[in-house]
Amino acid sequence: MGGRDSKTKRWAEQKGYELEGEFSAELQELTDAEIQQLQNIDGSILSTDQWSFLSQLSLYSYVSGTVNQIVVTDDGDNTITLSTPQNLDTGAAVQFGSERIGDVDGGDYCEIKADGEINLHGTAKITKKMPLPIITGGGTATVSVITGTPSIDFNADGETAYASFPVPKAWDGISNFTIKAKVQNEIAETDGDDVSFTVTVHSVADGETNADAGQTVSMLLDLTDGDEAINKVNQVSGEIGYADDTYPISTEDSVILKVEINLGGAGECTGPLHIIDWWVEFTANKLGGAI
Repeated sequence: MGGRDSKTKRWAEQKGYELEGEFSAELQELTDAEIQQLQNIDGSILSTDQWSFLSQLSLYSYVSGTVNQIVVTDDGDNTITLSTPQNLDTGAAVQFGSERIGDVDGGDYCEIKADGEINLHGTAKITKKMPLPIITGGGTATVSVITGTPSIDFNADGETAYASFPVPKAWDGISNFTIKAKVQNEIAETDGDDVSFTVTVHSVADGETNADAGQTVSMLLDLTDGDEAINKVNQVSGEIGYADDTYPISTEDSVILKVEINLGGAGECTGPLHIIDWWVEFTANKLGGAI
């Protein structure tokens, strides 16, 4: 019995068939039409078994998915369905554990975390502001109303007002703070005179000893081109250094501000001057629950 016949005999024995007498099997060449007919029987794949005979295998046995990426489902009729773990159409509510959007490799991106917090990385940051109250905080300045607007009134040189703010968790930890104030003239000042405040700034953390000292910040604006006119409102600002050698500022510290007016000196406004709004700006790298 030739090699092909031997294989046929072994296949028959494996299948439990009994062969009597000589058995001969000849390989017959199939036409293209016959092959096409076999392939279209039920969507299965044609292959050869260990006996070199044609056999049909389910498509599902050949295709596998990738966990959390592609799901392969056996439809039970020798067809399969490929799908993603969740719907991705324009009307779908897609859910991820976290997501990064932007130039991740370059470091400029935002990250949406599982708790809904949004972290901003690299240059992807925003400026936020914290309002300060219109109060003197025990200083020598007074509070009243000017032209229908609440104000902190500085009537004489050296008068003070106090304020404080908590360092927010959203602060990026590597940028300075800016204190800004809108200041209204009560009289027509002289062209070229300065709105001038000296701010003493220090911070205190939980468990630390508080002290009446701090870094010095200048808030200065030269009044010109009509800014010196009566009841004119001008914005003045100063930068608070977070990495000051003696009075550094850290996340969740409380920052105390002592604001002192400079009036009547050379190149300074005569006054009175009125703060009608003031605030602190900071660079944030978080949005959401961590504010």
